[in-house]
Amino acid sequence: MLEIMLAVRPRWLQLILSGIKDVELRKSRPRTAELFLVDLYETKSYGGRGAVVGRCLCYCVARVKDLSEMAALQENSCVSTADMLQYSGQRHLCAWYLADIEQFSAQRLLSEYGISRAPQSWCYVKEGAK
Repeated sequence: MLEIMLAVRPRWLQLILSGIKDVELRKSRPRTAELFLVDLYETKSYGGRGAVVGRCLCYCVARVKDLSEMAALQENSCVSTADMLQYSGQRHLCAWYLADIEQFSAQRLLSEYGISRAPQSWCYVKEGAK
């Protein structure tokens, strides 16, 4: 199964781990149409740990192109339509639908995944890492 490392700021990560936020918005997506594993990396910004703290499955990535589609995602993404438009630069977004969200009992280092520096948004995890 394809595995992705997703960098998330602490505020948003807590919403994901609590189950409130189950749609993550990004400007790009992995090149797959299949279910994939997402490792959740909490960024160091805003007092974050700089470690992998959980994982989940992404069962669908949908391209969001217009205002009505963005409005429909507000509740599950915890992001306003205005913020989506600003982030997207008036272009499309990719809505990552997350499920089976799990928080680790102990944080993990990126090096355990064969990753030497924090991803800017997301990156592929090499097969056989960990």
